[in-house]
Amino acid sequence: MAELSGLIRPERSIQSIVQEARSGASQHKVIDRWGWRSRGDGRVPIQVGRGEGAGQPMAQVKTQPRWAFWKYREAYRFEVRREAKQVKHKILGFYRSRPIRGLSLSANTIRFQRGTLFGSFFSPIERHHRQEVIVEWQTSGAVTQVTCTYRCFDPYPNLPTAPRVLEQEVEELQKAIAG
Repeated sequence: MAELSGLIRPERSIQSIVQEARSGASQHKVIDRWGWRSRGDGRVPIQVGRGEGAGQPMAQVKTQPRWAFWKYREAYRFEVRREAKQVKHKILGFYRSRPIRGLSLSANTIRFQRGTLFGSFFSPIERHHRQEVIVEWQTSGAVTQVTCTYRCFDPYPNLPTAPRVLEQEVEELQKAIAG
C-alpha cells in the first residue's frame, strides 16, 4: 500500500480551488459557490469538477426564455482554440450525425432545420420539435467564438428546468470541437 500512495496524488477539493482563487494565486479572479468566475465583461460559468474538460469554460447563455410556449428562441456562446476551417468541419460532422434538412452554408454560418410538426406535438424531446438552428463563428487569432441560436416551436406551455436539453447539446458540441 505504501508503494501505491506515492503514485496516486489526491485530487484537490473544490474548497481549496475556491480559496486559491480568492487569494489571487489562481488564474481565475473569483469563483463563487455556483461555479461562476468573474471577468471584466461579466460572469462566465466554468466546470470545477474532475475529468475530461474540467476547468474549460462552458457555454455562456445569451438568450433563454423562462416560459417556452409556441415560438421561442435560445442562444448560447462559447470559445474554442481552433482555426475556423477546423471548426466548420467539426460542427458539420456533429450535426450531420442527426437528421437535419435544408442545410445552407456560408463563410461563417451554418443554418438548417430539424424536427417536425408531429414531433412538436407528440414528443417530449426538444430535438424532435420543429427548430431552425443557426451556428455562427468568428475567429480572432487562435480563438474562435461560436454562437448557436435555436428558434423553436413548442405548442404546449412549459417551464423548462435545468439541465436544458439544448444547452447540453451546445456543451457536447463544444467538447466535439475541442477534442
